[in-house]
Amino acid sequence: DKREIREKDPESATLWLAYPRPVCESNGNIALSLSEEIWPGLGFFAQDGSYSGILGTERPWLYTSGCLGFLGAKIPLLETSEEAAKPAEYLVRLGFRSFPSDRKHKRVFDIALQGVCVVSEFDPVVEADGPGNVLVKEFPGVEVRDSLEIRFTPRIATPTREEAPILNYIELIRTR
Repeated sequence: DKREIREKDPESATLWLAYPRPVCESNGNIALSLSEEIWPGLGFFAQDGSYSGILGTERPWLYTSGCLGFLGAKIPLLETSEEAAKPAEYLVRLGFRSFPSDRKHKRVFDIALQGVCVVSEFDPVVEADGPGNVLVKEFPGVEVRDSLEIRFTPRIATPTREEAPILNYIELIRTR
C-alpha cells in the first residue's frame, strides 16, 4: 500500500508496485499487466520479508520476491495519443539476486530489450561475485514507442529450476 511505500522509501518519488498485483482494497486499484511469459512449472515467488542476508542495497525488500523462469514481458508505457509522437526514452534497471544455493555457470541467459540483445550469457552468480548477492543491470537510452519488451533467453533449451532465468524487479525511469 502507499503508506508502506512511503515508509520503505520516504525520500523517493518512486512508486513501487508488487506484481502480480495483490488482491486487496488498499492497493489503490492500480491495474498492471505485463503480458509476461514464464517457463512452465515455474513462476512468482516471495521469500522471508525480514531481509536477513540481503546485503549491498538500500532497498533489500526489492529482492524478497521475484520470478523464477522469467522469459519475457511486454510492458505498456505510452498512451495511444503519445504513440504517434516521437519515441520516449527510458532508463531500464533490472534487479537480480540469485538463490544462495545457486552455482556459477548454471543460471545463464541472454537479456534483450526491444528485440536487441543487450547482454549475452548473463550469469547472475558470476556478475554479483557470488550466490545470494544483489546486482542491478542498468540500460540507459532505451527507446519506446508504446510498450517495452524484455526477453530472457536461457542458454539451455529446456532449463531446470536451477538453470532458469530469475528476475527480482524492473525499474523504469522516463528520461525523455
